[in-house]
Amino acid sequence: MVSAEIVKKVQNSDGMVAGRAGGAGLSGMEGAYPEDPARAIACAPAPAFAILTIVQPGLDDPMFALATPFAPSALAVIRASGRGSLGLLAAVLRGRPDLEQMRGHTLHRTVIVDGDEPVDEVLVAVYRAPRSYTGEDGAEITCHGSLPVIRRILSLLARSGFREAGPGEFTQRAFLNGRMDLTRAEAVNEIVRARTDRARSLALQRLSGAIQRKIEAVRDDLLGVLAALEACLDYPEEDHGAAVDAAVLDRSTKALEGLARTCARGRLYQEGVSVVLAGATNSGKSSLFNLLLKQDRAIVSEVHGTTRDWLEAGIDIEGIPVRLFDTAGT
Repeated sequence: MVSAEIVKKVQNSDGMVAGRAGGAGLSGMEGAYPEDPARAIACAPAPAFAILTIVQPGLDDPMFALATPFAPSALAVIRASGRGSLGLLAAVLRGRPDLEQMRGHTLHRTVIVDGDEPVDEVLVAVYRAPRSYTGEDGAEITCHGSLPVIRRILSLLARSGFREAGPGEFTQRAFLNGRMDLTRAEAVNEIVRARTDRARSLALQRLSGAIQRKIEAVRDDLLGVLAALEACLDYPEEDHGAAVDAAVLDRSTKALEGLARTCARGRLYQEGVSVVLAGATNSGKSSLFNLLLKQDRAIVSEVHGTTRDWLEAGIDIEGIPVRLFDTAGT
C-alpha cells in the first residue's frame, strides 16, 4: 500500500504535484511528482511546494540475510537492517539489552535465546544511521557456523518481525539512501563475483569511486558550458563575458569516449571468454589443453580418437577468466 500526505500549499500542473519527498529512499529529493505517489519522480522544484510523505513496503522495513555461505564453518555472519531492527533484535537477546540506545560501531558479546532456550553465544555489531552500510540502523550477528545454529537463528529472526532480504537488497538500500552511487553499487556485485585478481582490482577501483569522480568532472565541465550558453542566449546584448569553450567540449567528449571504451574491457575481465580447441585428430589439442592447465587433465596418445567427449576447465590468462574446452577430433 502506498500513501501520501500533502501538507502546505499544493500546485497542480498537468497532473503533477510539486513537492518535496520525505519518505524512505526519496528523502531530500525536491521536484515534481505524479499524483500517484507510487510513480514519484524527481524533477525541477516549483515555487509552491508540498511535503510529500511516501510509504512503500520494502523500502525500510526490517530485513535479514545470511552474509556468509550456508555451509559448515567456524563462524557465520547474519546481517540485519531497517526501521526498528535494533529493537526487534534486542528481543531475542538474553536480558533484552537496549540496542537502540547503544552507540554505533560497537561490539557486544551476548546470547541469542528462543524464549528461555539459549541458541548460541554470539557477537553483535551495532550500526546506527546514517553511518552504516545501508544508511539505516542495523546489526551484524557473528555466530558459530554450524548449520543447525544458522537455521535456528534465521528462523528466529523470521518469527520476530524480520523478513528475508532479496538478492542485493542491502546494497539497493545503500544506493537509495545515498550511501553510494550506481557505479559503486554495481562494483559491489562485481567484486563479489570476480574470478581473477585483475577483475578484483578493477572492481575495487570502481568501488572506491574512480568512475564516479571522472563522471562528476565531466558533468561539472558541461554545466559550465551550459551556463555560458544560456547566458549568451538570454542576454545576447550584454557584455557578460560568458563564452562557450570548445576546448571544454572536446575534453568532455574524449573523456566520455574513453569511459565507453573501458566498458568492453571491464566486461571481458568480469565475464571472461570461452575458448574451444578444435581440429583434426592427433593435432595436439589435448597436449595444448594440458599445457595451458599445467596439469594432465586430458589423455594424450598417438592412437587416434582417444578424446571422445569434450573436457572443460577454467584458467586465468593475464587476468582474464577463460573457460577452456578440449574437443574430440574431426
